Amino acid sequence: MYKELGLYVWYYQGSDYENHYLSLPYILSFLSNMELTYKHTKIYDWVGDDKLRTSILKGIHEIENSKVLLKKCAYEAKISEILEWMYIDARYKDAEHPDGTNIEIKKGAATEFIFDGVRYAEMYKGTSAEAVGARDGIHLFINFKRGDTHQIKGIMIVPNWMVVKMTIPSKDIADAELKLFEARKAMNQGLNSQAKIRINRMIEAFNKM
Repeated sequence: MYKELGLYVWYYQGSDYENHYLSLPYILSFLSNMELTYKHTKIYDWVGDDKLRTSILKGIHEIENSKVLLKKCAYEAKISEILEWMYIDARYKDAEHPDGTNIEIKKGAATEFIFDGVRYAEMYKGTSAEAVGARDGIHLFINFKRGDTHQIKGIMIVPNWMVVKMTIPSKDIADAELKLFEARKAMNQGLNSQAKIRINRMIEAFNKM
């Protein structure tokens, strides 16, 4: 009898609504692990905001069928438009959810994501009011497969503090990043300090927090 329990949910897909049955074990698994597979997209959610997650799910189809995922840069505005967020061009955020939550958007077709070491060190150290405030936002990671529809394979919804902790795990690393940045700045030079982290390692790290 336990396995027969469940519920039906409706998702808007393209130009029509689709009905999906979720069994009780599936629902309980989702609630405990915050993991969900929607069609071909694996979703990891460490935030747990139902409205946020729903707005992202509703936008998957349109994002896939747009050309936005092919852009190397300046893709944040279109994704924000599709998800009905307000686009913001700022150092620590790309968009703002209607509830006021700041959101950083990252997308990629590789098995890893790249992080600006200096920027996350600024958030770790709280070098400005904006850097301190950014700790309360979230990251949206979109991993996709190139093709006719640029299929979205995975989505991660992660609190900013977890991303900062993963990228800059200690004060020593934060200090080193900022010290080198200031040294280059004094020489009228820039610094491109990148941390490359594989997606499976990211999931591993977030699950341990």
